[in-house]
Amino acid sequence: MSNLVDSLRSKLPQTCLARRCKKQGCKVGLSRDLNPFVLIDMDRRGAPVNQNQKRCDYLFFGMRSGKNWVVPLELKKGMATASKIVPQLQAGASIAENLVPDKAKVRFRPVAAYGGGLTRYEFNQFKKMTNRVKFGRAREFVQLIKCGSKLVEAL
Repeated sequence: MSNLVDSLRSKLPQTCLARRCKKQGCKVGLSRDLNPFVLIDMDRRGAPVNQNQKRCDYLFFGMRSGKNWVVPLELKKGMATASKIVPQLQAGASIAENLVPDKAKVRFRPVAAYGGGLTRYEFNQFKKMTNRVKFGRAREFVQLIKCGSKLVEAL
């Protein structure tokens, strides 16, 4: 993965790379055991996304315990709603697929951090089979974490 991380660092403009994961009053911590990593801020200039295209807030590429990870991240200060978050994470997963070489072995986990409450109805919406996020052959449920949590807790 460090080859992938190095490749992404050299291929992407520095203007879209971030060190911290923070948007709209919500943040997710990146601990030291997630190294090396590349964090792409999808709202910054130079990010691999078209102006009017749906997108997640961040794309994380990194390692944890020798495993390669690709993580689209969406941060919401308020309540988490599947109807808004799942399409954004799916758009991020599609962008990530174009950045990862076909032969790279990676683990995939879409993550949403939220600051407000989560109703039982919304929790159940996130658990619907139709709301899984697709990356290659993998289809994964969105991992929900609270704002202020560490990303490593979701992996």
